[in-house]
Amino acid sequence: MSELYDENQVHEWWNSLQIKEPTPAWDILDRVINMIEDDEKRFDMGSWGGIIMPAQGGPACGTVCCLAGWAGVMVVGMPVTAGRKMAYVLAGEEKGENLYSRIFINVEFTNYRRDRAAAHAIGALRYFMMDNRDLLQSRIVEPGGGIYSTDLALGRDR
Repeated sequence: MSELYDENQVHEWWNSLQIKEPTPAWDILDRVINMIEDDEKRFDMGSWGGIIMPAQGGPACGTVCCLAGWAGVMVVGMPVTAGRKMAYVLAGEEKGENLYSRIFINVEFTNYRRDRAAAHAIGALRYFMMDNRDLLQSRIVEPGGGIYSTDLALGRDR
């Protein structure tokens, strides 16, 4: 990908990543993993999502997110601050809290050296995915995921 240079280009790129049709939660989480594996500079559990241009040490795409933030880009078209809500969109009532508390807000990932944090987070997410394969493959997520901009603006996370 060529480097993005301004905020409008980054927002356009986020929109291009958003799912356009109902998609299994498994596929969305797999895309999150691929996004981070493509460039580990895109991962930061200390940031739900933000823009850091390459000139400031950011990735070529200009986007740095946590796991829930990248899931938000895939579902909503922008990083979301509502990590718990995103976890429930992806894993439902049955496993949503588990995804949120064990993966999306796992601060242990920040304890690793920066160059190892992404690998540990991806490993944990893959483990969650394998442990919940049937649920995640059968759970269909609509574009937008039922998360509205008013939820994000008001900080509604459940």
